[in-house]
Amino acid sequence: MTRRLPAVAGHERVLLVLFVLSLSLVTPYVRGDGNGYYAYVRSIWIDGDLDFRNEYARADPKFREAEQNWWTTPAGLTVNPWAPGSVVLWTPFFLAGHGVAVAARALGVDVATDGFSPPYRWAVAVGSAWYGFLGLLLCYRLALAYVAPRIALAAVLGLWAASSLPVYMYFLPTMAQANGMFTVSLLVYFWHRTRGGRRPGQWLLLGLLAGFSAAVKTETIVFLAVPALALLRVRQQGDPAGRADAKTVGLVAAGFAVGLAPHMVIKTLLYGRPWDTGYEYVLPAFLQPRPIEMLFSSLHGMFSWTPILLLATLGFGLFVRKDREFALALGIPCVALYYLASGWQSLGVAASSFGNRPFVSATVFFTLGLAALIEWLTARGRFRWVAVALAGFGVWNVLFIVQFGLGLIPRGDYFPWSRMIANQFRVPLIAVRYGGLFFRDREAFIAAIQQRAESQRRAGEVQ
Repeated sequence: MTRRLPAVAGHERVLLVLFVLSLSLVTPYVRGDGNGYYAYVRSIWIDGDLDFRNEYARADPKFREAEQNWWTTPAGLTVNPWAPGSVVLWTPFFLAGHGVAVAARALGVDVATDGFSPPYRWAVAVGSAWYGFLGLLLCYRLALAYVAPRIALAAVLGLWAASSLPVYMYFLPTMAQANGMFTVSLLVYFWHRTRGGRRPGQWLLLGLLAGFSAAVKTETIVFLAVPALALLRVRQQGDPAGRADAKTVGLVAAGFAVGLAPHMVIKTLLYGRPWDTGYEYVLPAFLQPRPIEMLFSSLHGMFSWTPILLLATLGFGLFVRKDREFALALGIPCVALYYLASGWQSLGVAASSFGNRPFVSATVFFTLGLAALIEWLTARGRFRWVAVALAGFGVWNVLFIVQFGLGLIPRGDYFPWSRMIANQFRVPLIAVRYGGLFFRDREAFIAAIQQRAESQRRAGEVQ
């Protein structure tokens, strides 16, 4: 049954105020895979090419250490396996940063216009936070179609504080997770808004959103199932106004190709083939999934690192009763993402991640599930106790994020949970050393964290 979205959401102002306040957390830190994503926007707009050697030379020490693994593509360029779609989303912010740098330099301020100086990195970091917020806002709007406003708000705030999302919105913003969450949320929102009967242009846009999402984060190609299932559903309903005839299928396919164009064009220029991602180990990894470990391991286990996602997943079973068609359209791609993520888990210690980061893009799934669970619990008790529990999950997650950031637990290896739990009670005291620097001088804070990480790496601690 189609549920109409309300025109105005009463708590959106609350979300906006919280977002503005949260901008104080934005940290323009280019680290790890973020070097690869950021290299696209910097190289295209500053150098006018796709030669990433100079971008990689400015990367963090651990990234540079892997330089011997950066093979040369058939076009004579350095490999970049990361999805390029974020360059589209970041471009307005990057160019704004360039304008600030040029203006500051004209006024005599000593700031480089090289794409690496603070104005550029801050602008892109704020851009990622903005897209993360827009994604949360879309999730809230979708939840409002099924639950009361305060329950929708509680679900969004719970995931905002207690999932992996804040790490990639604020602390590692040149990763593409927040952007991917936004594009998937927009795709699902548009599917829901137009499900009563789509005009040709809406079918085209539905395909475009699916394609662009895959261009931003490669694994979100699984959400192509959303328009694909929409086509099947129309055919089953036999709706003469929107039957999935060849023209409609062609519109979705054409839209998908247009949306995926940033990936296809850039990867063709790099490798000579639009389907070549640059990853050499993808297929073997995905033939060796680790589904249980992906959920509960100390190595980025989704439920063990971010337990609120376990509650949200259980709650999605309640949401199925509210809207089976929507649950199917969203659940099938999330099951596919689960399989892909379990293959990613088999890569072992190669990746640094807070929680199981591929699932950041599925925040809309978890929002609806958590909202349904909160509604169910509220009907059987007091809402205030549910709110207290959500706040507890949020505080626990924030302390864990501090551990992750300071390297108190390995970022890319297994660790004993007893160590992590003991650290949770030590974190407030340890954080005092860096807290003042964090809010006083973000650039100095980044330098201190980089120095700490490099010292830990040289001492043989796995990061």
